[in-house]
Amino acid sequence: MSYIGKTPTSVPLTSSDITDSIISLPKLTDGTDGNLISYDASGNPVAVATGTDGQVLTSTGAGSPPVFEDAGGGTNTPLFRATVSGTQTVPNATNTKIDFNTEVYDPQSTYDTSNKRFTPAVAGYYFIGAKIRTAINNDFGYFSVKIYKNGSSISVINNSHWDTESVEVSIIDLADADDYYEIFTYHNKGTAENYSSDTNEMQFFGNKLIT
Repeated sequence: MSYIGKTPTSVPLTSSDITDSIISLPKLTDGTDGNLISYDASGNPVAVATGTDGQVLTSTGAGSPPVFEDAGGGTNTPLFRATVSGTQTVPNATNTKIDFNTEVYDPQSTYDTSNKRFTPAVAGYYFIGAKIRTAINNDFGYFSVKIYKNGSSISVINNSHWDTESVEVSIIDLADADDYYEIFTYHNKGTAENYSSDTNEMQFFGNKLIT
């Protein structure tokens, strides 16, 4: 068939004119690194903008393409754990702050070893806990460990009659950025008492909860 002297007319292609799997990736229009292809409310293809490291692809519902957003709930930081560097002598019948003067980890720098305080710096719900051990060796009175917030006790565990030498305490608490937490102890042995220097037995720790 000859087309000499004739002007060919354009004929729109239909899906049946294109063989399946014949179009390769290099034949697609160039895009932006990291973008994804989606469809808008009219069914037209659109690019989903690249997110940042750690974000997740989130549906925005019918009528709009998905987007990259931070994962729901945030992160469980700040977090910390502190311990002691030696034996602490605690006087009788006196609320005494435990000398947690050594950081085990504190990636957000929210624990202060000079005043033995944890200050969250980020508002939210926090798990706060501690454990202590004393060398008390007779059945007399009691000793306790207390979590203080802004200078007042908010959680206490009392161990009566020295049935064990270890005590643990914990609480989930809602904190403002500038609140601070400390660990205190009390005993009524009658004389000053030495507390353990074992870093496994003396711990102060906490972290933000993902909500």
